[in-house]
Amino acid sequence: MTFSATQSEHIPSNPVDPVDPVILSNSAPTTSGASAWTYIAWQGFGFSVPREWNPIDVRGNRARGAMSLGDLHSVTMQVDWRAAGRRHRADRAWKRYLKRQLGLKPGSDRLDDRPALTARLRDGGWVDVKVARLEDRGGSIHALVRSVISRRFILIRIVLGAGDDETSMVDRIFGSLRELEPGQPQSWGLYGFGFRVPERSQLNQWRMRPGHLEMTFRCRGLRIHWQRIAMARRTLGDRAVAEWLEQHLESQNRRVAWKQGPAAPRDGCALYRRPRLIGPLCPTFLRTAGRSIAWDVTDADQLVVLTVLGRQRRMDAVFATLCESWNVVSGD
Repeated sequence: MTFSATQSEHIPSNPVDPVDPVILSNSAPTTSGASAWTYIAWQGFGFSVPREWNPIDVRGNRARGAMSLGDLHSVTMQVDWRAAGRRHRADRAWKRYLKRQLGLKPGSDRLDDRPALTARLRDGGWVDVKVARLEDRGGSIHALVRSVISRRFILIRIVLGAGDDETSMVDRIFGSLRELEPGQPQSWGLYGFGFRVPERSQLNQWRMRPGHLEMTFRCRGLRIHWQRIAMARRTLGDRAVAEWLEQHLESQNRRVAWKQGPAAPRDGCALYRRPRLIGPLCPTFLRTAGRSIAWDVTDADQLVVLTVLGRQRRMDAVFATLCESWNVVSGD
């Protein structure tokens, strides 16, 4: 991937329709007969996709945003979400999408309804479900659903290649689509890296680059920063994790002096139960401002860094939970 950007949750003052009208017509057919799948969780909902479908563009916030997924050659899937207002109706939203983005009417003979896929989404708890297949090139699937939890509309478009099996691939994606229940820690997952943050945490900023993922959250006086760095052996070089982490933290927090210290019994307690994956833990702390911990995922050649800044009392209450929530999402 060549995508490299730092983004924040910002809605333009005059937002345009998040759907790119040419994103599907310009997409080349793909062959996605992959047996490996990965899970993506973002802004309160999640779904499974073939592992080679990487997020290549993510924008917006919980109320309104979009995500494009694809491989090195094309966009294969796009997901848009938008909070529903009082006047927003599924039929109206569907007709508007078909007219503005596809240049079609609801009764067009180029559209074929998909009752099986509609039932699949309804089984997942979604309402106002609309699903149709458009015969263009290899074909494409278009779906509109509404959540009973947040009342958001979610619009999904999937480009099918010549070798793609609609029944197995699309059915599996739709069957995995879920919106997370309120009152629970929020799950997030991208590029095979997953974790949870406390309820009502707000994603403040994120950076996606090949081999490097950073996400910063704010939650009740805390600043939570997750990082996943690929090619750990190359990043560390001949340095120990402790030495690398101290330099890393000082470069990001120039006014803060970090010192290595012993891990509290609860810090990373879940990590110790994964001896096959986890190398040496490196806890680092500043007594009055923050705590950080890094671990070397030896089998995956990754470095994972968790840094929490804020009040000590509040920080201690969530630090262990954050450590335990970490996971390398390897597929099923």
